[in-house]
Amino acid sequence: MQDLHSAAGGQNKADHSGTSSGKAGLFSSKSNLQSTSLALQFLASTLTHMPNVVGLELVNEPDNNMELQGWYERTIAECRAVAGPDFPIYVSDAWDLQHYAKWTGARDDWVVLDHHLYRCHAEHDQKKSADQHVQEIKSSFGNEFGGHGGAAKGNVVVGEFSAALNPNSLPKGIPDGERDRYQREFVRAELEMFDRHAAGWWFWTYKKGEGWDAGWSAKNATQAEILPNWVGSEKFKGPPSSDVKDNALQEAYGKAPSRSPCQR
Repeated sequence: MQDLHSAAGGQNKADHSGTSSGKAGLFSSKSNLQSTSLALQFLASTLTHMPNVVGLELVNEPDNNMELQGWYERTIAECRAVAGPDFPIYVSDAWDLQHYAKWTGARDDWVVLDHHLYRCHAEHDQKKSADQHVQEIKSSFGNEFGGHGGAAKGNVVVGEFSAALNPNSLPKGIPDGERDRYQREFVRAELEMFDRHAAGWWFWTYKKGEGWDAGWSAKNATQAEILPNWVGSEKFKGPPSSDVKDNALQEAYGKAPSRSPCQR
C-alpha cells in the first residue's frame, strides 16, 4: 500500500507530517488542499496499473478537522476519475473510528478505513497495566472494534500497530525476559483481534536505524519471539492471474464468479 505521509502544509501537528511548524497547515489553505489532491491524483493514475499495490491511502493520521470529510469525498472522486471505480482507496479514521466506520460503510465504492492501534502514548493508556491492556483488547475494545468493522462492511484495516508498551504499564525493575513476556501477551491479543475483525494489518515498523527495540522493530520483535515467526514468512508467489481481481469484485458485489479464483 502507498500513502502520502506528508501533505502540503502538514496534515497534523506532529513533526512526522512533514513540517515542524506545529500546525496542521493543510486545512488552512485552499492551495495546500488542492496541491495535495493533485499529488494523490498522480499517484492514483500511476499505481492503478501495478498489480502488487493494494491501494492508496490519502494522508497519514490527519487531524480530525471539520474540513477533512469533505476533502476526503472530493479527493476520492478526483482519484476515481483517473484510477477507475475498482481501485482501493484507504483513508485514516483521524482517531474517530466510530464516525468514519459508518461513513465508510455508507459508501458504494471501494474505500478502506485505516485505524492505528497504539497503547503507549496517551496519558490514560500509560496509567493502565500491561495486563489491563491485554484484557481490554480481548474484551471491551475488541468487541467495540468488531462493531465498527461491521459498520464499515468489513473494510477496516489496522495500518499501524506495535508491540510497544509504556514503561509505566510495566512493573518497575523487571528483567528483559519478563518485559518480553508482557509484550508477547500484548501482541498475541492484538493479532487474535485482527484475525477476527480486521481486513488486514501492518506492524510499525520493520526495523529501526540502530539499536535493539523489540517494541517498535518487527525484526527484533520476531527475534525475541514477541511476534510469531510466521509473521511475514509467506513467500511471494508472483502476481495473481488476470481474472482473480475481476472474480473477487464480482463476488464482493454479490454475483457468482465466472470460475473459482483458485483455478489457473
